[in-house]
Amino acid sequence: MRKSVQASACVIAFSILPCHPQILDDVEHVNPAWTLASLRPAAWEVQVAGMDFLPGGRLLVLEHSKPDANRTNVVRANGRLYVVANPSANGEAVKYALVAQDLKEPVGALWVNGKVYIAEKNQLNEYTLDAGFTKAVKTRTVAAIPHDSRGIANFQEYTFGLLYKDGYFYVAGGGAVIRGGRSFDSLPDSLDEPRVGGVLKIKDSDGSMEMLNGGMRASNGIAWGPEGTIWITDNQGSYRPSSQLTQSIPGANYGYPNKPGVFSSKPITPPGVWLVHGDIARSPTYPHLVAKGLYAGQFLVGDISQGGIKRVFVEKVNGAWQGCVFSFTGGLEVGIEKILEDSSGTLYVGGFGRGDAANWGWNGKEWGLQKLIPKPGVTAMEILSIRSRRIGMEIEFTQPVGAEGELASSYSVIAGGMAPETGYGLGSMIGKTTLPIKSVQLSPDRKRVFLDLPGLTAGKVLIIKTAGVKSQAGETVRCPAGWYTLNAISPTDPLPSPTRIGPAAAAGGEGAPRIFTTAQGFEVEIPGAGSHRITLSNLQGKAAYSASGNGARRYAIAQAGRLSGLYILEVKLGGTGYRRALAF
Repeated sequence: MRKSVQASACVIAFSILPCHPQILDDVEHVNPAWTLASLRPAAWEVQVAGMDFLPGGRLLVLEHSKPDANRTNVVRANGRLYVVANPSANGEAVKYALVAQDLKEPVGALWVNGKVYIAEKNQLNEYTLDAGFTKAVKTRTVAAIPHDSRGIANFQEYTFGLLYKDGYFYVAGGGAVIRGGRSFDSLPDSLDEPRVGGVLKIKDSDGSMEMLNGGMRASNGIAWGPEGTIWITDNQGSYRPSSQLTQSIPGANYGYPNKPGVFSSKPITPPGVWLVHGDIARSPTYPHLVAKGLYAGQFLVGDISQGGIKRVFVEKVNGAWQGCVFSFTGGLEVGIEKILEDSSGTLYVGGFGRGDAANWGWNGKEWGLQKLIPKPGVTAMEILSIRSRRIGMEIEFTQPVGAEGELASSYSVIAGGMAPETGYGLGSMIGKTTLPIKSVQLSPDRKRVFLDLPGLTAGKVLIIKTAGVKSQAGETVRCPAGWYTLNAISPTDPLPSPTRIGPAAAAGGEGAPRIFTTAQGFEVEIPGAGSHRITLSNLQGKAAYSASGNGARRYAIAQAGRLSGLYILEVKLGGTGYRRALAF
């Protein structure tokens, strides 16, 4: 059984419970279910751009020093490659060795088939490590990455990467950005390369490449996602009202205007998850799909300007991925660029900054490499997930909720839109409105809460706050908010997910009950002879109506206005049972 922990004190009050002030994105405190440890001696002021595991339990660490310092088309030699011999150690006991230097603005490293591959600014290069893992030598250039020739565009066209599968590498190419963060929408003739701002698929054997999609701005992160999908982060700016995390869909146009090309004429594909600027993100980085523990199947994403690590739950609705972002942990020594997970569930987190707090520099921090180790049997009181449902939203907590969780006043839902504009970072969460909560229903285990939201519409971002909720043990919810991107409303019923009466039965198939909508509510018609029983219950199993009899009959099971929310109708007819969800 997992033990609960009390969340650490926070400083900005959003809760309706003034004795428990909370913040929605805690970048200052370590998640109480995790232990933080250093992975570097104090003298090793490493600015981490990438990591991967090596044979023998070693760790590969890629450094990109002085990030964001180069604003020319002359690529700087500012990268180093290290090998950590004992990543299970902490602090001063950590042993590391410099194995290569003078790398060209590197932003990703990967160990594949006995070689090290590094995504340098405009190249993908292969390096060979010696048998003792003490020296790496460049053995070939796999591919030259396309970029605009003029330095005014080239300075942010990094080769963000790196993934590998079945003989192909995948990198996320940065788009063309004018100094100051604006696009080239008014200067398209200044660009000479259409193959930027999208995911490139590169064949290892000959360096040939295919651009899979376009319209990305500053895609600082690429990772494998659920069901073998590829996911990318993109940073806010012009035509990007907020940063985003989204599936890399072949053929998609994500809307940022690079040089006109094959994707720019296509309709804009919305992101799977908007990372609302200033609320929950500023400069998000490499996503990591969690493999172990409570958050398995969710993403973790660092942020080198806002600080902390964010957690993203995604679900597939109508065949497309969408989801919700939460605060995960803070208290780290730097803004995080890369997250790596070992077989025990320990997270290796490293990052960098440029030494100020304006951009790419959380709290002016410049370097850092640490570990987050899960505490056995410990779970913080948090929102685990938020899901779209047929007539509202379903919130899942890590612990059962107390009596406060049954009250609509413990929750709030704000809906707003995203409107990409030419100005830098404009259009985030416009037209905010508060949605009324018609009813609140809980699952039998009290970990899931369904909010009936009659004003819910697709194409919005929802800010869902649970600041009035406590666990049954009395804990307040740590960081009690989620930002859900509602591209589409799910047809799925909440909580028990009842089995519906099939299409033939609903239409009056032979021997099946029929359901009718009337001005007064619902009626059920029982056909034929034999005994039957009807029960209408809420999602916690409390009966609101029941009847039984023999032979053909018709029952009025509810009157308008008497019931509210979602209920489960069960009909037992002879030896056959039928279930259906009914919304009132």
